[in-house]
Amino acid sequence: MINREKLTKSYMKLRILTTGLSLLVITSFLMAQPEQRIIIQFKQVLTQEDTKKIDRHLKNLLKNNYKVADHSSENRWILIIPSPLPADVITNVIKNINTDSRVQFAESDQLLRIQQQF
Repeated sequence: MINREKLTKSYMKLRILTTGLSLLVITSFLMAQPEQRIIIQFKQVLTQEDTKKIDRHLKNLLKNNYKVADHSSENRWILIIPSPLPADVITNVIKNINTDSRVQFAESDQLLRIQQQF
């Protein structure tokens, strides 16, 4: 016959373990930082030379910590920054990008800002 006491203890250990793992997964998800994004709208389509210059400038500003999203266009780039940066750093990067004569505007992703407020 099956020992009920052992079975109950095993079941309780299993419940505690699964509850702990569930909490860990939920906590990890809540603490995860989404990728930050900066949207850059250019005044016109960039030449290859302009693209190289802006890319060098961005690599210097963001320490190579970005990539241009696949769904970007020739005159609108969406920069994805995988490692979270403080808000003041992002603000300074955007101000710096906006000083470029080829840039119409640069801003942080509005949707991400709304999500971060909650």
